[in-house]
Amino acid sequence: MLGPSGSGKSSLLRVVAASSCGSIVGLQQSLYPASLAQAELYGAIERGRSREWQDGVITHTLRRHAAALKPSSVSKDCSDQTPPSPLHWVVFDGPLDAAWADGLSTVLDDSPMLCLASSERIRLSEGLRLFFECEDLCTAAPMTISRCGIVCTQPLDLDALQRLLDQSVETSTIPWITANAWSHVRSLVHSCVPEALKFLRAAVQESLPTTDLQLASSFSRPWSSSAAAHERGGALLRPLLQRAAIAAESSR
Repeated sequence: MLGPSGSGKSSLLRVVAASSCGSIVGLQQSLYPASLAQAELYGAIERGRSREWQDGVITHTLRRHAAALKPSSVSKDCSDQTPPSPLHWVVFDGPLDAAWADGLSTVLDDSPMLCLASSERIRLSEGLRLFFECEDLCTAAPMTISRCGIVCTQPLDLDALQRLLDQSVETSTIPWITANAWSHVRSLVHSCVPEALKFLRAAVQESLPTTDLQLASSFSRPWSSSAAAHERGGALLRPLLQRAAIAAESSR
């Protein structure tokens, strides 16, 4: 799954999980490999007298899935009348770096098998699915890319910004705001927020990069919690919405 943050990668995976050949995703686990060292991901030999092998996060996860799924328990034919066996998903979230992804090259082959530095080989079942959620492929190795199917997502394809603004404003209700004033607030949100984002991208240099959806989501939180704010006195929204109500009534 390739695309920027907020482009619907996780939502698309949930849709696939609900409609994948009628199968049920029995276990779905997400990992963020960029936060761990190589030894913590795949395992290493303990220093000291024991010299025992200790599994890493990826090794432990795949070993557990291999024990839960038997090779003969997964049906390949969607038209089979027998109930499909649960699928197991492992989602790797974050940059697809060759430093750790190269260790999965044998897992992505036709005969999936995890080869460890301890000379152990863990044979994996066909019921195991690996997914990678990343923003780009700048640090990915060609052999990893060639073994994966790529689905590209873009926020503009979903018109996510307008949908987020629609949802945040349409679902917000405050008893002391008239319908005419609330309609005026909606028009202000839809006209001002996109222009404010354009100005920010052109004139502001961010210390921490953000996306339009992230900023719009932060903007929509007060609207989504307007009912709770009203119960607490509406200290944040009351002055703004009162001015909008006056402007709406005067424009009639």
